[in-house]
Amino acid sequence: MIKATTTIKYAKVAPKKAMLLANAIRHKSVSQSLWIIKSSALRCGEYFNHAITNTSAALKDKGSVTTDPFIIDVQINKGPVFKRFRSGSRGYGNKYTHKTSNITLTLSDNRRIINKTEKDSVKKPLLKDKE
Repeated sequence: MIKATTTIKYAKVAPKKAMLLANAIRHKSVSQSLWIIKSSALRCGEYFNHAITNTSAALKDKGSVTTDPFIIDVQINKGPVFKRFRSGSRGYGNKYTHKTSNITLTLSDNRRIINKTEKDSVKKPLLKDKE
């Protein structure tokens, strides 16, 4: 299983808003996630589109031959907050914050499917029969 990871730092989108799209594309194939990004109205889609294309190219450079990779993990972390002031009423200054986020995306060439035998191999407690 080949993995590739890409991090986009200082994306000019709030982490709460980026998390909405990250939850929608997590554990999906690249073609499905690109369709979700294209059909969403969120502005942060361009960052996710950029991350997916870069990561899929890195996966091909590592020797993967799959046509449709799978998104294993998407992490959204807080970035620095830019603070600005604008003039307000009565000579006061109003504070405005511009939040940023760091986006980390991990792709794999195949998805991990749990087999039925792996589920059954977990030991269960034995129940004594009542006689």
